[in-house]
Amino acid sequence: MPAASRSGQPTLHDPLPPASGQVPANRNTKGAGHDPDPSPWLTVVTMLRRNGFDAFRGKRSATPRSAADRADRKFRTERAVGHYVMNPTIRALGKIGVRTTFATEIETIGRKSGEPRRVPVSMLFDADGAWAICQHGLRSGWGLNISANPNVRVRRGGRWRTGTAVLLPDDDVVARTRAFAPHPALARFTRGVFATLESDPVTVRITFTDR
Repeated sequence: MPAASRSGQPTLHDPLPPASGQVPANRNTKGAGHDPDPSPWLTVVTMLRRNGFDAFRGKRSATPRSAADRADRKFRTERAVGHYVMNPTIRALGKIGVRTTFATEIETIGRKSGEPRRVPVSMLFDADGAWAICQHGLRSGWGLNISANPNVRVRRGGRWRTGTAVLLPDDDVVARTRAFAPHPALARFTRGVFATLESDPVTVRITFTDR
């Protein structure tokens, strides 16, 4: 070890201390300008254990979305798909006589315009009426229209049926959507299809009035 002067000050033979911000040359360092990390997979595993997949998200998505944000985003996406894809497709199929309960139409009265409004829906018909799922509840236009005016029309095959509709927020939506399955073995699959398209689902009961 180099000797120091009697005053305690380093002599000319002492090594100079490193300048501020510099790293001693004999220290094992990693990073830019140094040897690469010999265990990158260990780093990945550590990041996953500490932060999950959020560790690889950008700063904009670092904050998890709330359930309300996810529901709103799903609603906007599904509404756009319905407006630009599903509605025109159902109308085109109806014109050539292709109809199914999984792609029929309901006609409501616009709460503001007073004009008929038609949207494609899935229906489960019975002797007295039909069941439907308003996938976005009072977020959707036809759900709001029903709450303002319960008089509706429903296309069943080649015939329009008249009825009154009521929203049933206390109904078990999960059990109801499983009942839409054409076979009990497809109940879980049917429920999964509905779940991917809904945000605030509410059951709708339609009672026919044109018997």
